[in-house]
Amino acid sequence: MIHLEGVRVTAGDFRLGPIDLEVTAGEHVVLTGPSGAGKSVLLETLVGLRRLEGGRVLLRGVDVAKIPTHERRCAWVPQSLGLFGHLNVRDNVAYARPRDFDPTAIATACDIAHLLARRPPTLSRGEQSRVALARALATEPDILLLDEPFASLDEASRTLAAGVLETRYRTRPFTLIHVTHDDRVAAMELSRVATRRIAMNAGLTRTA
Repeated sequence: MIHLEGVRVTAGDFRLGPIDLEVTAGEHVVLTGPSGAGKSVLLETLVGLRRLEGGRVLLRGVDVAKIPTHERRCAWVPQSLGLFGHLNVRDNVAYARPRDFDPTAIATACDIAHLLARRPPTLSRGEQSRVALARALATEPDILLLDEPFASLDEASRTLAAGVLETRYRTRPFTLIHVTHDDRVAAMELSRVATRRIAMNAGLTRTA
């Protein structure tokens, strides 16, 4: 499903790789490591925001070197969350769906149904994180990339969000790479549905 062959990327003074990585269809990988290890750069490379200096990225068996971000069909929650401040929560969650899509069910699952009429700037960071997660899941992706989505959540909200991921994964399996620097989050994911933990350090990866 996700295949990296000798991938090398430069981001400012940071060099990523070379990295070889295989994530099979339906696998749920937790990617851990300290800040500055290159975890976010790796996800940005997968979605097409970083230019390859070497190697290949294949998604679903297709080399995506010449495929733009919006055509790679990856649901992605970046650290910035990427919410549209001029749209209310309802329109943010339903953004990539047909006009008649009703976001109530996924909003309820993510505990944001009471926020549908509000706009992201009026929400707490934790609420914004749940909105971003709901928007990603609303697309019913087969590849989901999460960059520290639980970082701003308290323990109760973190458990709720993890439960939403687990339920969605079990009812409609998808391939997931979940980036976190928090060992508690990694342990929680591994106890639920995660199949593998990969440790990343200084642009290199190893299976933990």
